[in-house]
Amino acid sequence: SRPGPPCVPPARIWPYKTNTPWRSEMGERILKAVDTIITEEQCDGWTMFGDSTWCNKAMEVKPGRIALSFGIEERDLYSEYVSKFYGFPTRLYDCFIEPEKSPPMAGTAPNGTQICDIQRGGHCYETPYHSYRICLGPEKTRIQGRKYETLSNTLRGRGRLSTHVKIDVEGSEWTVLEQLLANEADMAKIRTLDMEIHFGFRAASEEKYDNFPEEQRLERQIKIIEGLLDRFYCTGTTLETYRQGWFPEKDCRNQECHEPVVHTYGGYSPQMFAVSYVNKMIVDGEGNVSPYQAPAPAPSPYRYSPPPPPPPPPPPPAYRPAYRPAAKTAEDDEPYPMPVENCDYSYKNTHTSRPGKPCIPPARIWPYKTNTRWKTDLGERILRAATPHVSEEDCHGWTLFGDQTWCNKAFEKKGSLGLSFGIEERDMYSEYLSNVHKIPTWLFDCFQQPRDSPPLAGTAPNATEVCGNRAHCYETYYRPFQICLGRKKEVSEGRQYTTLSDVLKGRKPLSTHLKIDVEGSEWSALDQFNQNDEDQNKIITMDMEVHFGFNAASEMEYRKLDLKPRLEREIEIFEGLLKNFVVTGSTLEEYRQGWTPDMDCPQQQCDEPYVHLAGGFTPRMFAVSFVNKKVFTPEWDRKSSQPEVEAPPAPRQRSPAPAAAAGTSPEESRSYMPPEPVDNTQTYGFYLHVFNAPAAVIHQVRQVKKHFPGSPIYVMSDGGMSFKELCKKEGCRFMLCPPANDRWHPWPFLRRMYDAALWMEVQYIIMLEPDNTIHGPITRHPQADAGGLPVPGRKFGHREYAEKLARERNPSYRWTDRMMSAGLAGGAYFSRAAILDAFSDESVAAIDWNYLAEVGSKEIYSSDFAMQYVLAARAYSIEPWEDCAQMDRDPEKPIAGAQDSAFRHYCSCYPGGKPTYNLQVKAADRNLFQDPLPKHNSENSVCQICYHHDKYLKDWGSSRCTNSIPSEYSQLILKRYFPDGKIPYMR
Repeated sequence: SRPGPPCVPPARIWPYKTNTPWRSEMGERILKAVDTIITEEQCDGWTMFGDSTWCNKAMEVKPGRIALSFGIEERDLYSEYVSKFYGFPTRLYDCFIEPEKSPPMAGTAPNGTQICDIQRGGHCYETPYHSYRICLGPEKTRIQGRKYETLSNTLRGRGRLSTHVKIDVEGSEWTVLEQLLANEADMAKIRTLDMEIHFGFRAASEEKYDNFPEEQRLERQIKIIEGLLDRFYCTGTTLETYRQGWFPEKDCRNQECHEPVVHTYGGYSPQMFAVSYVNKMIVDGEGNVSPYQAPAPAPSPYRYSPPPPPPPPPPPPAYRPAYRPAAKTAEDDEPYPMPVENCDYSYKNTHTSRPGKPCIPPARIWPYKTNTRWKTDLGERILRAATPHVSEEDCHGWTLFGDQTWCNKAFEKKGSLGLSFGIEERDMYSEYLSNVHKIPTWLFDCFQQPRDSPPLAGTAPNATEVCGNRAHCYETYYRPFQICLGRKKEVSEGRQYTTLSDVLKGRKPLSTHLKIDVEGSEWSALDQFNQNDEDQNKIITMDMEVHFGFNAASEMEYRKLDLKPRLEREIEIFEGLLKNFVVTGSTLEEYRQGWTPDMDCPQQQCDEPYVHLAGGFTPRMFAVSFVNKKVFTPEWDRKSSQPEVEAPPAPRQRSPAPAAAAGTSPEESRSYMPPEPVDNTQTYGFYLHVFNAPAAVIHQVRQVKKHFPGSPIYVMSDGGMSFKELCKKEGCRFMLCPPANDRWHPWPFLRRMYDAALWMEVQYIIMLEPDNTIHGPITRHPQADAGGLPVPGRKFGHREYAEKLARERNPSYRWTDRMMSAGLAGGAYFSRAAILDAFSDESVAAIDWNYLAEVGSKEIYSSDFAMQYVLAARAYSIEPWEDCAQMDRDPEKPIAGAQDSAFRHYCSCYPGGKPTYNLQVKAADRNLFQDPLPKHNSENSVCQICYHHDKYLKDWGSSRCTNSIPSEYSQLILKRYFPDGKIPYMR
């Protein structure tokens, strides 16, 4: 954080597709409201630490002064600093962080018992602290098992100018601050106030403002921040620091970026930043405090002409249902008479979704103040559309689990994928698919904080162990995405959205299980889904929580509709699903079982809900399960049971499946797939990257079998010798790929490891090169996602580029010096899950290789550099691994790694040369390999920067063994390394 007016220069080009005047005006108001107008002299100097700029005058140490910190997460540097350097007792508040992850919350951090070193050791307090599993909120309450308390209550009993306050509550601060502004006594108690503020965020505690138009919500929040200036001076912000890290000229070169919620005239968005305040009474003295007057925004001072504001959106289209069951109609407003219905709950002791016609008995008395005929009509339509018409016999039985009623027949075929939109902290749906049906899953959520969701953070076990009853655990691999389901691909309010059609791109018919739980945002996505029979044909089962009449942000254009037409639109969309799907069950009966109108509304005093049945029960929100009608046709019975390779993850195109080994190309005819399935009980698999050196390759395969019996072995030759006969004899998988000198070209190199990982269903994959030697089993088991040779002191440039990409998945990720010191060469390990994610075509294509080479050097294209960058960009952990040693001039003692390591790597300076290259082929082994194909020999080269995607396709007929997404070198790279214009190609 920095004091003084923040230096926020404009972008050199307008970076956004649009430019809305009111967003600029509000951005300028925010900038003025956090300007520092007091001087360093008035404050007796500044203290700048992390997100805080403190007025030294306010930090005077006197008895009775304390610090309150709301939102501490795992570690709270604010409270540690004021405890050590000012001796303030601190009180720490957080109801979301688990105590076992936070020593202060667990009470295990040193508490006034020792001298602390904040820089080297964390979680230490020189002055006593107290911690509370309580969150800051607008009222004293308990929500979802969490306790909330008001700021006023925590300040109760405090004296004037006695308390330092820090608030970091992820968008929940506005109502708390609003209450503070209304309480002069509480404001007088606060000496300094440090906050992270969030404009336009949708926090749960601010839910009542969700229905406000965006401009009105921002206006309220800005008035609150301006209101603080009546009693406080701003002392500093992180705006200038954040502006330094904004690169619009690189990130938005062609004005392709979406306009943020709020921005300055120069384009910079002050949507989220840290700000510090000091009470005016400390600087001016009591009695001299004057109120703040917000200045009118000045016109834009910048010369470029931004694009004009977009035209107003067209009115919502008329909606016609694809299918509507016969429905009762009523021309008058007379309510239905109360029905008389006797039924029994079919699964009354089961708290799950239930099959069959739901039993929904009427209330014994009408529970509401009113009874509107059209609300009953619409409620009965919902019930008819949600009533199953498929039998247990048709489905080969039911599986009832949570909010799902699954038709067992839909799970009889293999090779499917599960998509789960809206996973929150834990997603039981995807865990069940992964652990019971062994179906890989993709998980989507852009609202959930990864720190509270192990699957979204990528820290949940991922195809690495048997889960049993363990929570947040996946026996079949999953992929998380901080992306939400929407009606179009966009970034809105800082969150990324994609469409269902984009996620389904490349999927085969009847290949996908789908779950949608997006809190009312489902309707536009489902409307598009109803209009696309091809997409619907890809879905086997569909499970949803539906919300009628909710005001979701993604449905904003329909909010201006009256309630009745808004509900009619949603019901028509819901009915439209019945064209290609049948309902298998719902939670309607279970929810009716939990409705007690006789107790809750005995005097008809309850408000009438948006929609209800003739008997009073409201089907406004419930879970419902569907199965594709084609599951009951011969097409499903004929469907191949061979597993397919999964399709692309949103939002980019995923790698296609590798070609089968029985193809007709020369390479495929020399490749070999063992007939036995892979032993997926093994922890380690081995990927051998080879070219020639047949004696070394044969020896290495046999050494792997000796020390790791049963482990799968995948041998890949980069346009070199064929080891098909070796693998036939030894039981390994051999893949002959076209020549690409892939060690210098990441597109084929990483794709080939990806293909190997698809075949080897193991936890970790060890990459070996022919010059590696194997000396025994692994005794230092992996502790990270990847690990390799210890290379002390090695660092990679442009750390910030990889970290920026990584923080889209894990906001706290750091690519540390220790990670960089791991040499990812022969003898390195990689988790299979990391390879299937980071080395996939779309993840590799997401890296701007040209940018990295332009600002660095061509070494970025070499495999040991490239693997570090792609893993870091996807937020994976990397470690130096002592079980891989580097041998140098001493024939016995390694210069890095353990003496008793499992694997050794050799330099060319090793006495007598690399040991495996001195081996000779035995006479009995001469039939285990073949020389390179003539065409491969003619193309083989050791050239660098000579891989060209179009030439590869032309020469070899497909993108087999390389990235399917086109790539090309920038002109700057080509001119730098080939100034004579003679650009090399594979010969």
